[in-house]
Amino acid sequence: MNDIVIKPKKRRKYFSFLISLYFLYIFSKEVYYHIVNAHSFTLSILISVTVYFVLFVLCLSSVLLILNRILNKNPGLIINKNGIIDNSGLVAVGEINWSDVTEINNSKIFFDDCILLKVKNPQHFISKQKGLLKKILLTFENRYYGSPINIS
Repeated sequence: MNDIVIKPKKRRKYFSFLISLYFLYIFSKEVYYHIVNAHSFTLSILISVTVYFVLFVLCLSSVLLILNRILNKNPGLIINKNGIIDNSGLVAVGEINWSDVTEINNSKIFFDDCILLKVKNPQHFISKQKGLLKKILLTFENRYYGSPINIS
């Protein structure tokens, strides 16, 4: 069997990148505004600054993650006799052996049709991720959809 190679769609990633940049700008502006215009620091100002700063950090992480995916030149998906190599989503799972796959379904995630691969040990694929944000995203997908592997 020859390898089937599918290139990723970059258009959706560009749109996500622009939206994330927009929110990054909004949250950084709010943090700046609250700090510069605060005549005295009250508890409500401190809470506002903290919330906007956390949102800023999440957006910055998102921007960096999406930018990394845009600049990645690897194929989005490779299907061969050993399994699937998934580099398609924001969180690339990597190699998935056919022996690990227990079920294949289709699903709709955020208005997008996806292929949902249920695996024997989902925690193995979550723990392989290096970044905390990636682990959190895969844990959320595993809890909500029953698998950390969603190919769109």
